[in-house]
Amino acid sequence: MEIKTLIKLLKNYKENKATLNIRLKELKNKRIELKNLVVDTSISGINYDTEGIHSKNTIADKTGNSIIKTDDKRIKLEEDIAKLEEEIRRLRKDVETVDDRLEILTYKEKQLLIARYIEECSYVDIGNRVYYQIYNETRSSDAIKRIIEKAMKKITKIQ
Repeated sequence: MEIKTLIKLLKNYKENKATLNIRLKELKNKRIELKNLVVDTSISGINYDTEGIHSKNTIADKTGNSIIKTDDKRIKLEEDIAKLEEEIRRLRKDVETVDDRLEILTYKEKQLLIARYIEECSYVDIGNRVYYQIYNETRSSDAIKRIIEKAMKKITKIQ
């Protein structure tokens, strides 16, 4: 994997993970809505005295219209579900790619990489704050940059 692609995945990680969770909930709700979709097929007799005859000499078909309306809604829900499933597959792939690649790093490398690309901290901030939180000592921005570059090379080698 190219470093540019990996950096993009890391920078979008939080957003992708949040979007994935939202889309999973939307998918669940759409499936419930589709499952609960009921057609009103209660048939009533037609009273020609009270039933409206339209200008084109047709009689209103309430049952038929209800079935068509419900069928249109079912088709729309199925299309929405298919789109959500595709988006979820893409988001899940991106999130899992980052998770899997971070697994091979040491704790220090992982924390520094997360701070740099996911939390978008500067090298100076990472050296003074993040590294200090881990080891109770600071590091120069050059040292942090070298550690992060080494970690990036390590995870881009994975096929």
